[in-house]
Amino acid sequence: MEGLHDGIPSLGDIAFKAAASVSRIKRVFKERFHQSILQYDMEKRLEGSLTILEGGGMSIKQVSHHFGFKTPAHFTQRFKRHFGVTPSQYRKNYFSKISERNLG
Repeated sequence: MEGLHDGIPSLGDIAFKAAASVSRIKRVFKERFHQSILQYDMEKRLEGSLTILEGGGMSIKQVSHHFGFKTPAHFTQRFKRHFGVTPSQYRKNYFSKISERNLG
């Protein structure tokens, strides 16, 4: 999870460090994790964004930038596709549940 907002190294860099071909790296990764490296990276960045959204200290734009999305709209689109709600809706629901726990 460390450094997710910096993006992943290039496949060429990964292959060089592992002393393997790019195609082998892709194949072994997919066999092990049942998804491509890019899908895995996207999933981990989206999951990492949850903690920041729950903290409430950053705007959606700042969160999207922090996790390497080119635009807040792209972040919102990917987030909604993955979690079924927009980042704003997620944050609102999260804080509503916290308030309900504190009141109840």
